[in-house]
Amino acid sequence: MDRSVANQQPTVEPTRSIGSATPSLSRWPQNIMMVIVLCLGVISLSLIVMWAPQRIVNDGQARTGAPSLMSAAERLSAENNVRTSLIQAFGGLVLLVGVFLTTRQLRINREQLAANWAQQDLTRQTSFAGLEASRKAQQGETLTRAVDQLGSDSATTRLGGVASLDLLATEDPRLRDLTMEILSAFIASSSRADSTKWLPKGSADGAVEGLTNDEATGWWGEPARVPRVEVQLALTVLGRLREGLESDLEELLGVQHRSLFNLDSANLAGARFSIGNFDGATFRRADLSEANLSGGRFEGAVFFLANCSRANFCGDFSGAHFGQALMVGADFHGADLLAADFEGAFLCAARFTRSDLRGANFANAILHVEGEHHADFKGARADAETVWPEGFDPASAGVLIVE
Repeated sequence: MDRSVANQQPTVEPTRSIGSATPSLSRWPQNIMMVIVLCLGVISLSLIVMWAPQRIVNDGQARTGAPSLMSAAERLSAENNVRTSLIQAFGGLVLLVGVFLTTRQLRINREQLAANWAQQDLTRQTSFAGLEASRKAQQGETLTRAVDQLGSDSATTRLGGVASLDLLATEDPRLRDLTMEILSAFIASSSRADSTKWLPKGSADGAVEGLTNDEATGWWGEPARVPRVEVQLALTVLGRLREGLESDLEELLGVQHRSLFNLDSANLAGARFSIGNFDGATFRRADLSEANLSGGRFEGAVFFLANCSRANFCGDFSGAHFGQALMVGADFHGADLLAADFEGAFLCAARFTRSDLRGANFANAILHVEGEHHADFKGARADAETVWPEGFDPASAGVLIVE
């Protein structure tokens, strides 16, 4: 084969896009038809305006039977009057058609606008759903990472986990309860208390056996022990998450049922609870020795069998349960103890000065109260098993003895 022939390539002419050419070609017949109809309409209108008046005038003269009575000027004037009437009639018809077309176009525009709004709303909802799904996925990842950080061996990493949970619960209140459950479990599992070291022995002599002089007389200074920094931060976050919320009976029962504040058997010696809402929290068998609970809210909280020696309870503890708790040197100065339950509690060297003890239950409790002459027990309840300080007359103090 000849090389020159082999090298020759066929020339391909560029083709036009079918989609771009088709609309132009398809619009030509429509445009031509519109021009023809418009021209026919103009010609018909001109013919009607020119010849219809003469026919109408002639028909009128033929009906009257007196065509000679109208002069040429009167005839021309009559034709012009008819012509004017026809033009006005056509003008009114055009106006009506224009109004109809305008109204129809407005309705079409309104429907189109409504369709556009519906489309925009659908697009907005779709975008919002996508963003919400992305946000939830990101929250899930952050929550999982924060929980993993709580189990780290590094204190700094654990602090970061607590801070991340705090941020999540603050940004989305729906995660508040879950965050509280996680932090409560973290605190309770971080340091377990051994309640066998302080369980009451059932008598005043046995209860004070082995106590040092400071423990037996009460002491309110700097705590000898404090929780780890991440545990203290978790306690602060727990109290702050419910700060400002009102706690009715249903709310308190829900808090205890769902373990939102379940700190049972936790070692919280020297902890600070001075800020926040801890209503309904449970501290069964927990170590709260030298803890500072002043200023916080603990309505309906449970301290059953807890070690509360030398702890500061100068706050709202109405309806709290201190059954069989060890409360050596506990400070209740100015506390709200309305209907609190101290049944079986050991209250050696506890202070109740200026406390509201109305309805408080001291049945089977052991009270060696420091400064009892300054405490107002009026309205409190006790039984025959209650051990009072030597020389203290509960009846004259307004205590109701319940059989």
